[in-house]
Amino acid sequence: MRKILVVCSGGLGTSLMLKIQVSKLIEDWGIHHVWIEQMDVGSASFTQADLIIGAKQVVDPLIGGDTEVVSLTYVADRQHVEEELHKSKAIQGWRSSV
Repeated sequence: MRKILVVCSGGLGTSLMLKIQVSKLIEDWGIHHVWIEQMDVGSASFTQADLIIGAKQVVDPLIGGDTEVVSLTYVADRQHVEEELHKSKAIQGWRSSV
């Protein structure tokens, strides 16, 4: 099972919106067996995942660890989210195995 964390500072508002966007994109791309979980950034640093997605100012401190981080400038812009996810090595690998 692949695991994506969508994070925001509190783990409720922005992360829920991102979870909905990311879920739809993953479904549209035909990627299966993905668990998408929303949480606050503090908890994300202690949680195992294949990919972390969130607003730039929130997730940039997580860059440099073992998990790939997608840092979004415009979290409410679906096209921007899609473009940034296309750049993700994890997403690229998952899409090529479909």
